Amino acid sequence: KWQKECSIKQGYPENKIKVVPEGVDIHTFFPEKTTHELTSDGRFKFFLAGRWDYRKSTKEIIETFLKTFDKNEPVDLIVSIDNMWGKDLDGFETTEERLTHYNLLDPRIKIIHFPSREDYIKILKSCNVFVSCARSEGWNLPLIESMACGIPSIYSNCSGQLEFAEGRGIPVDIVGERPVSDSYYNHFSDEVGNYYEPDFEDLSKKMRDSYENYTSHKEKAIRDYIGIHENFNWNRVAEIGMETLNDFFERKPWLNRPVKEKEF
Repeated sequence: KWQKECSIKQGYPENKIKVVPEGVDIHTFFPEKTTHELTSDGRFKFFLAGRWDYRKSTKEIIETFLKTFDKNEPVDLIVSIDNMWGKDLDGFETTEERLTHYNLLDPRIKIIHFPSREDYIKILKSCNVFVSCARSEGWNLPLIESMACGIPSIYSNCSGQLEFAEGRGIPVDIVGERPVSDSYYNHFSDEVGNYYEPDFEDLSKKMRDSYENYTSHKEKAIRDYIGIHENFNWNRVAEIGMETLNDFFERKPWLNRPVKEKEF
């Protein structure tokens, strides 16, 4: 729906745009009691999954975590933030080098490197809170996967992820827009217009609240996952796709297209 809104604002006819959403594998991503070595020590665990990238606000999320929680609090942030193109963009070989450069290396930041799918799923299902706060997202697959698992999930209140996240989870306020050219660390292009700008002070408040009021957030997340499973399972997405194709073929819009002489 967000992409449709963007296309209309850019001048494309609304009646020519149909929306078929993506989905989530509900047979893999569902609430399940499990554990992982990184989540089994009794400490409260936030989990951030997504490459080191200005668009994904990776640096700001880590900075916000370190500012929000005191070292004496039993709270950790697990990060899977390797960027396979990172060296070409900033010259750093590893996430550890990158965090050291930005003075973000801390014992509470638990780094994992491109986890296996099995490890990723176990961490996702056994963490306390999934956290993201991107300046722009298309679908945000890790976010819908965490919500499908009944995990309290923090996200920026903008862009394509609202297709499934709106009214669910823990949204972070947006304060406005900034040109992509303001990017000051890893990014891929200065030619794509604006990014939304999250309120990172609000992110701090949401992280603190999800920790201090975890029980109520967990109860809400368990209620929220049902809607994700009902509306965004791949069978339902396929049905929407089929309905869209059938509508197209029934209308036969190509028959109303003017034929140009040169086409003969």
